[in-house]
Amino acid sequence: MCKGQAPIKLSGGLPGGGRYSGPGVTDGVFYPDSTGSGTFTITYSYYDSRGCGSTAQSDIDVSTCTSVEDKVATAPELLLYPNPSTGKFTLQAASLNRQSLHVTVYSVDGRVVKQGIAPLNPAGKTEMDLSGFSTGIYHVQVSGKDGQVWRKNIAIVGK
Repeated sequence: MCKGQAPIKLSGGLPGGGRYSGPGVTDGVFYPDSTGSGTFTITYSYYDSRGCGSTAQSDIDVSTCTSVEDKVATAPELLLYPNPSTGKFTLQAASLNRQSLHVTVYSVDGRVVKQGIAPLNPAGKTEMDLSGFSTGIYHVQVSGKDGQVWRKNIAIVGK
């Protein structure tokens, strides 16, 4: 995600009714401008009336971007755009043109919400559709036939 992007309402934590916390988080909203560039750990915590509960953590990468492309250094071959998105976005891995990639999408609490095989066209692109998903940050993990794995975040914003 890029510094300067609109704040993102965090969602998807289960069970519902928990609380998000971490750098740049206020009242369940992540403000990338308040963190600067870097990797930041966001925590979702839930406790019931008996005091039983648990937490889940996820990292958000914030970069100083010169465009809407995601420029996270951990996956230079993989682009997701536009990011943020209303749910429909392009996955591009130009160096892997004509391959089929295994794509797994995780919610912020680590649940697999979508997975499958994504064939790339000759330009190394495929279209993805998460438009039925709630607003929030999702982790996209892509693996190629050689076993190499890339990870990126996609922010889904209001329709």
